[in-house]
Amino acid sequence: MQKERFYIVHSMWKTGTTSMAKALIQLGISDKEHGWQQELGHKYRGRILAANRMLNGYNSILNIHPNVVNAVRVALSGLPEELDDYSIFSDYPIGHTFIHPFVKKILFPNSKFIWIDRDIDAWVKSVKKWKELKKEILKPETTKFESDSKLQEKYSLKKQELKKLAKDFPNDVLFMELSDGWRPLCEFLGVDIPDFIFPFENENKG
Repeated sequence: MQKERFYIVHSMWKTGTTSMAKALIQLGISDKEHGWQQELGHKYRGRILAANRMLNGYNSILNIHPNVVNAVRVALSGLPEELDDYSIFSDYPIGHTFIHPFVKKILFPNSKFIWIDRDIDAWVKSVKKWKELKKEILKPETTKFESDSKLQEKYSLKKQELKKLAKDFPNDVLFMELSDGWRPLCEFLGVDIPDFIFPFENENKG
């Protein structure tokens, strides 16, 4: 059964996704988040990549043929049932950008998306530091060397993918920086601005 609403932090890793998940919890969206699930991602990796390829070249989710929409759902059948009772997704594989936003919207029609912008140079530096620290537990394809320009290109590409979804569903996509604080997030969610400080997690971890 489709949940009433999914809240997906669909931005690059090392942009503050942990902080955003905590903010959503503090606002009462849910009492927990679906964080990093490496085994789940690896289980569905091939099928996710296949679903992503089906949607290459589409600039609007509204133009996707119903047969393709159905093929995406079939390719990833079983995945929604593995998400238990979670409604906040802030990390791999449902959060972050591994799954194309069109695929997510097809699987979870009631989803809302949040992109966190970060200074691109600071983000590149943070990603390189993170990959070095995590290389012993991550798969080789995750920690492989990427030039600064390649990382910047990936960041821009993933943001553009979400912008395409935002054109079709402007009320379901938010672009913001963590420094913006509560206001844009609360206005997006339709909730009151709280009187406590916006959470900032992992500030000293790159």
